[in-house]
Amino acid sequence: MRVAWSSDEQTLFASGYHTDSSGLRPVFAWDQGGHGARHQMSAKCGVSDDTTTALAPQPGGGLLVAKFNPCITMLKADGTVLWAHRPPGGDFRDERRGFSVSADGTIIDFGFEQFGKSPLRFDLRALKLSNQWPADDRTRPPRQDGLRIENWLVSQHPKLEGKSIELNPIERSISLAIDPDAHRFVLGADWSLRAFDAEGKQLWQRAVPTAWAVNITGDGRLLVSANGDGTIRWYRMDTGLELLALYVLSDKKNWVAWTPEGFYDATPGAFGVLKWHINRGNAAAADAVPVSEIPRLKRPDALPLVLLELETARALGIADLAAARFHVQNATGSVVAPGARLHVLAIGISEYGDKATSLRLKFAAKDA
Repeated sequence: MRVAWSSDEQTLFASGYHTDSSGLRPVFAWDQGGHGARHQMSAKCGVSDDTTTALAPQPGGGLLVAKFNPCITMLKADGTVLWAHRPPGGDFRDERRGFSVSADGTIIDFGFEQFGKSPLRFDLRALKLSNQWPADDRTRPPRQDGLRIENWLVSQHPKLEGKSIELNPIERSISLAIDPDAHRFVLGADWSLRAFDAEGKQLWQRAVPTAWAVNITGDGRLLVSANGDGTIRWYRMDTGLELLALYVLSDKKNWVAWTPEGFYDATPGAFGVLKWHINRGNAAAADAVPVSEIPRLKRPDALPLVLLELETARALGIADLAAARFHVQNATGSVVAPGARLHVLAIGISEYGDKATSLRLKFAAKDA
């Protein structure tokens, strides 16, 4: 997939999907202007290896290698590792059947490591991360029956009722979730999320960095996806619009959750993680401003409401109204908060027909 010349143009590098006998995806090097013997270098990063996405030769013979995990490794001229920057987020590979969510999407059970290891639960209403999956029956794994979807597991040719489902060239479907009423389903793939109706018509498509696991909530309103960038994200099931994202740090204690607009909440150890990225053109380095430096963006009161209202603006408005009523209640010493309205529909029935002669009332309508 990737080739590059060394800075002195005497060595040719190549790497990509190719896997050796030990399961690693190495970087190959040919010296003598590309005509020499082939040498193999390992740019493994962390407990597992992944596809090489970029090669960037450095002055002095070094080579910067980017992996799909994501991971970045700096190799010295002799092929040994100088340093490696591993992904701090979760590794959701091979978790496609154990990724469980509650009916309303506010509770998620997931494994922080590959194959579902290191179980964690995130409760959005309580804004709490715990290191266990309580046996309380509050979450469900993705439904994968009800429609005849075949050949979807790590495949370029998934099928519905024997008919092919079209993906991007060389893209593989990786995860599957079927709607509770079996009228829709979602395929998670290498670079996309795709929703289809029961006849195979595509309803929407969203770009994602590998959807390792997907699940549709029991109420059918939300899609939740565990992605290759270490994030868990919530989407509207009807349109595919992203509503919320969660990122858990490698200590499995600190986390940050945010809306696409930047409204967020975080544990103290994760305040510096979320940043606004500002491009300064091709000739200058980008800038980054921590979101924590913008006080008005911290809105723990609004985040759970985003999933309920399916819209950030409505969630913020409802949270603001609730906060204002609380402050007025405190200032006035009122038993209840102001602003609530009670609507009553009262129906008084005085006559119950000839077969219920003993049930005749005179003032039911007036009482109502």
